[in-house]
Amino acid sequence: VFDRFISYLNEQNFDYSTPADEHLSGLKSNLGQFEDEEMIKERITEMKSSLQNQKQEQVRSSRDFIERNIEREWISQVYGREERNRISLKNDEYVSKAIELLLDNESYQTILKP
Repeated sequence: VFDRFISYLNEQNFDYSTPADEHLSGLKSNLGQFEDEEMIKERITEMKSSLQNQKQEQVRSSRDFIERNIEREWISQVYGREERNRISLKNDEYVSKAIELLLDNESYQTILKP
């Protein structure tokens, strides 16, 4: 699912702007103020490339989050909001931990007592 999602983003030439992108664009538009304009253009191009790589890495590092949300949206579209909520709760690590704690009476009692 994730690979298909990334392929779709690439096919659509999807990109998003960050504050760093805005700052680099501002720098580029004011190059006339600098003596060595060509060197600065090269540096800006290098920074833009680095920023693009970081954005791609950020998407890859969010793979689990993206997959979970695609699954939730798909389930919501196909089966409705109630089923989406049921699946979300089933896969929620905090809910799972809470259920585990409630089933372990000794741990549960320990938490209740000061």
